[in-house]
Amino acid sequence: MRRALLTLLLPAALAACGNDTPPPPPATPKPAAEAPKPADTTAAAAATGDASPAFVYAYIPSGKRDPFRNPLDELSDRVGGDAVIQTACNAPLCKWDLDQLKLVGVVSGMSNPIAMVEDPAGVGYLVRRNSFMGKKGGRVTQIKHDSLVVTEIVRGGDGKPHPNDIPLHLALEQVSSGDQDLLENEGSE
Repeated sequence: MRRALLTLLLPAALAACGNDTPPPPPATPKPAAEAPKPADTTAAAAATGDASPAFVYAYIPSGKRDPFRNPLDELSDRVGGDAVIQTACNAPLCKWDLDQLKLVGVVSGMSNPIAMVEDPAGVGYLVRRNSFMGKKGGRVTQIKHDSLVVTEIVRGGDGKPHPNDIPLHLALEQVSSGDQDLLENEGSE
């Protein structure tokens, strides 16, 4: 592009200077040399005796979360309506409200603690972190030595989802009697 521009401007500049000699004819540009073609890797591999094809990576997004989407949006999709929550939470503990359930026991001190929750009928269920509980589709987020925390996602006045942590505690007489037995080295006989 610059060469063509100089070729056009050079005769005009020489004519303006008053030189009577005619300008030289414009030079024809030489054809550009062709870029070398990349070597065929399969032919080179066959020549060396290596018959393994080159590794080609293919990204398959199914089953992976979108890294550019807000994780709270995924929770709000699940909270969209009561029917969505009922279908998402089909565990037996989702039949009752959280205030109807009673925390009976906790096994802590390990990487994945376990708690036992009793329904109003007296049936006990073992729960771990990420277990569903309650009619609102709450999820167990923490299991401590004397309680567990269920997190429900509720919509606020602004329409955005907000987490609501609801603790379930062991009954006070269960905690004190168990500690007293251990401290006094007395067991039930």
